[in-house]
Amino acid sequence: GREQLPSPILSPFLTERKKPKVVPSYSLAKKSFRPSSEPFGSEEARAQVLHNLTSKPQTISRVNRFLNCPYQYFCQEILGLAQQDEYSEDATALEEGNAVHSILHGFWQTFADEKPPEGTSLTAWLRQAIAEQEDVMGQRLPERLLAALQNFLAYDIETLAPGYKPSFLEYPFNQLKISVQGFEIELRGVIDRIDVNERTGTCVL
Repeated sequence: GREQLPSPILSPFLTERKKPKVVPSYSLAKKSFRPSSEPFGSEEARAQVLHNLTSKPQTISRVNRFLNCPYQYFCQEILGLAQQDEYSEDATALEEGNAVHSILHGFWQTFADEKPPEGTSLTAWLRQAIAEQEDVMGQRLPERLLAALQNFLAYDIETLAPGYKPSFLEYPFNQLKISVQGFEIELRGVIDRIDVNERTGTCVL
């Protein structure tokens, strides 16, 4: 089965409340983007991978998968192979991540225009939200998730820029084209949240 890993956005908040570490953004330009035939075994396979990368929109996670392990990208995106999961009553890392996104989306959808709850009120809201997610999933979420979400949201509320409020949640984007070492790739994806200052017309992603 898949290793049970916490959602990346909550990792800095799994213990005591603290400011998350700044991690340098992944620079595509610094990686060699020109696939050789070696990881794929043939020029035909290399051509298939290159065509797949450049002929249709790619998510950032798929591009990173290719850069980190071209063979994994080939197996999943070209051959259509999927990792076989074992049944478990506990949520997988992917399912946990989806639950976290749903809970955070629901939180700001509920409290974008009013004062968010704090302390015991926040704890009670999160307990209910986690229970609802478990009912939908039919699986247990790890106990550590409650404290991680509490710490994350407390930090998020405290650092929300003055004059801004969460206005767009899970906002999709597409047709974002980047050029890397001669290859043009079109990216698509979802922005978790966009905070907007209605007075100045500016936003924070």
